[in-house]
Amino acid sequence: MKTLAQQAGTFRPYLHADGERTVPSEICIFSLTGGHRRWTTIEIPQNVLHLAGEQQLAALAKLMNGYRERYEGAVPFFGDLVGFKFVRLLDHLEFDKTGKFIGRVNRPFRTGSCSVRIS
Repeated sequence: MKTLAQQAGTFRPYLHADGERTVPSEICIFSLTGGHRRWTTIEIPQNVLHLAGEQQLAALAKLMNGYRERYEGAVPFFGDLVGFKFVRLLDHLEFDKTGKFIGRVNRPFRTGSCSVRIS
């Protein structure tokens, strides 16, 4: 397991879309098509990460809105969209499905993982 210092050197904040289910339907297809990185993760442009406070929240809201529109209010494999998380190294911020800020959670958020092996 990486130390916190090692993680800090490689970790990049991202947005995570939460669906109504925590385990993906059709888990094999989910894994084969890119899993969490493809379906639930929204990469944040570097220029947004350098913005301060309210400007950053406004830019994140636009990214969340784009995701909601792209997938028509759903999270592929996880059902209806219920909210978002702005995932940082040591904590995460929670937003409702419209991008409205809910609060800060003082613990890391990490997604699960899955893989498929074809032999």
